[in-house]
Amino acid sequence: MDRVRRPLGTSIVLLAIATLTLVPTGALARQPSLARPIGRIRLGGAPTGVGVGVGMIWVTEVTDTGAQAERINPRTNHVVATVLVGAFPVRVAVDRHAVWVTNFDDNTVSRINPATNTVVATIPVGPGPFGIGLAAGAVWVANSGDTTVSRINPATNTVATVQVGAPPPLFRGLGTGHGAVWVTNGDNSVSRINPATNRVVATVHIDNCCDGEIAVDRHAVWVSNQTTVTRIDPHTNRVVATIEVPAAFGIGVLRHAVWVVGATDAGGLLSRINPATNSVTRTIPLDGFTAALATGEGSVWVPTFDFQLLYRIDPRAE
Repeated sequence: MDRVRRPLGTSIVLLAIATLTLVPTGALARQPSLARPIGRIRLGGAPTGVGVGVGMIWVTEVTDTGAQAERINPRTNHVVATVLVGAFPVRVAVDRHAVWVTNFDDNTVSRINPATNTVVATIPVGPGPFGIGLAAGAVWVANSGDTTVSRINPATNTVATVQVGAPPPLFRGLGTGHGAVWVTNGDNSVSRINPATNRVVATVHIDNCCDGEIAVDRHAVWVSNQTTVTRIDPHTNRVVATIEVPAAFGIGVLRHAVWVVGATDAGGLLSRINPATNSVTRTIPLDGFTAALATGEGSVWVPTFDFQLLYRIDPRAE
């Protein structure tokens, strides 16, 4: 399988990701797969992120000539539209009326109209926008280059700024749930923002954190961090578990499980965590460099940058 070429600037950023997320595999014993890929979808560029929502799959990509987002129909696993976006798109959020893409290199968010598959607004935010989510009728963007989160009003495309913790080493993760917006900081902490006031109402300390992302389910906030996943109780704002995993960056929740993916020197590894026991129940080897993950439409979606593919994994398969 041919590996794709990529622009120099993007190569530098991906090298930085690899520095943060690559884990040696010499001491790891891979377990039998719990799930198997049920689809390998060929993409038009090297994928950097993936988002799921409202019956759509969107994958952000870099190409030799620029950047784009591809729309995939989950019923057919076929690409049905390609939309040009900003420089180095990295993460996606989807609602009924828009698709929102963070563009890391030009400090913007692209707003796509899914009815026409066109960009209808390019919204300036803070430096190095990465994590993105939806809460309280707004779009929230985690800026990696300073101490801010941007709140976009989708009715006007205007931006308010929320102060959070120190900038992360590279990327700032973001998750939403339990009436809050959660963001990772570079000072070993996670900030909890009250969207009613645009203020941080709690700061959760996590040892040696945070080089990863955030997922939220009904019971917990989950933070990935290279070789661990931290579980936060949103009712007490306290760490209640730290789970060792082979590799951790992209993270999501589906079917009573937490799914986390990361890159090792032998390729990608997808891990399934059982929240009832706070333990890894299986690991699934994947080809290529994997640092993003989304869940929805009954599947776990993992792009592999090297091979220009999107894996679709059935969480029920043995």
